[in-house]
Amino acid sequence: MAIAKIVDAPKTDRGSFSTITTNTDLSQRATLEETIVNLATHFGIAKIYKQKSARGGYFYSVELFGFQSASNVILELSRKIKNLTPHSSGTPNSAPCIFNSNVMRKTK
Repeated sequence: MAIAKIVDAPKTDRGSFSTITTNTDLSQRATLEETIVNLATHFGIAKIYKQKSARGGYFYSVELFGFQSASNVILELSRKIKNLTPHSSGTPNSAPCIFNSNVMRKTK
């Protein structure tokens, strides 16, 4: 399967473009957390741990293998999906636990 690319959109005659306002009522935190939950659920992961830092930022850990920012957790999970081998039916394999590798190290 070819990897998708992000490219510049063609210019419009008006010089402007329209946007879709779906989900704009959600906060950025709610959007990121829903994305993490959706991706983790795909892999059968039941718990995502959340920790608030001294500066008020939130960090997340999938199965307690190190805390990361929400965007980095999403990136890790989405890369795991991208790297899955498709079945002959075209649907990806799912793995019960994807973090038992050296990619994420358990912290003390």
